[in-house]
Parts: sequence; structure tokens; C-alpha cells
Amino acid sequence: MNNRNNKHNRSKSTDLSNMNNKDKKAFMIIPGIVILLFLICSIFITKTVINSTANYIKTTATVQSTHKGSKQETVKTKNRLHTKHRTVTYNYATITYKDTNNNAYTINKEYSMTSLKQGDKMTIYYNPDNPEKLKPEMSIFYIMDSIGVIFLLIYLCVICKFIIKSKK
Repeated sequence: MNNRNNKHNRSKSTDLSNMNNKDKKAFMIIPGIVILLFLICSIFITKTVINSTANYIKTTATVQSTHKGSKQETVKTKNRLHTKHRTVTYNYATITYKDTNNNAYTINKEYSMTSLKQGDKMTIYYNPDNPEKLKPEMSIFYIMDSIGVIFLLIYLCVICKFIIKSKK
């Protein structure tokens, strides 16, 4: 009988309608803080990358060849007595481009696009002080920012729903 009451009390404690107002506020504020921290960190990282590569020069590169590769990585296990080896595969493209002084460069660049093939043109940004250094692809940074904004909007919708529901 006592065990049955404990189960009943546990299910009541997770129900929002049975929470007092102080608990409801904490329940709603904590996810908001986590989402805002994620969004702030994401925007800060994006801004840092943009600022550090602001002087990079845009140019067009031509794909000379594409190839897949693999390499061995050593990963330590949790107990640290053993190591595991795993093979990581990657896609590389050999690309050529010219800087503003008409000097040609050929580098191997890791890429994520599976449709890239020989002869394709791609836009790259290179460092004028070190033309072999390329700017990272910014799409991942913009995706992180977008995910943060989407979570923030969902969170705000949920908060508005609770506010409207509590006024009724």
C-alpha cells in the first residue's frame, strides 16, 4: 500500500498542473537559460571566425581530382588499459586557384559535398598573407546559429502558451 502511494506521489510531482508557481517558473526558466547560452556561444564562435577571416580574398578554384581516403585513429577506452583503432574515411579534392598576384596554388582540401567532381568550380577564400590557408566553410556555423534561434522560438511559444493558460 505504501509503495503504491509513493508511485502515485511521484507521478503527481512531474505533472505541471500540480506544481506551485515557484516550481513552474524554475521549470520554465532553466531551459531558456540553457538555450540562450547555446545561442550566445554559437553566435560568438561565428563572429570570431568571421572577424579572424575578414581579410581573406574570395576566388574561384577548380577541382582537379577527387578521392576518398581513410586513416587509422587510436582511441583510448574508458579503462585506459586498452586502445582501440578505428578507420576514419574522408573525401578530399585536389583544387587549384590563383591569388591576386596570379600565383597558382594546388592543395588537397577535405570536403563534405558528395557530388563534387573533376572540373567543378568552387568559391574559396584564402589568406593574402598565407595563400595556402583557406577560410573554413561557414555553413556549419550558420546552421548552429539557426538551430539556436529555432529552439529559442519554440521555447518562447511554449512560455507564451503557459502564460496564456495560467491567465484563464
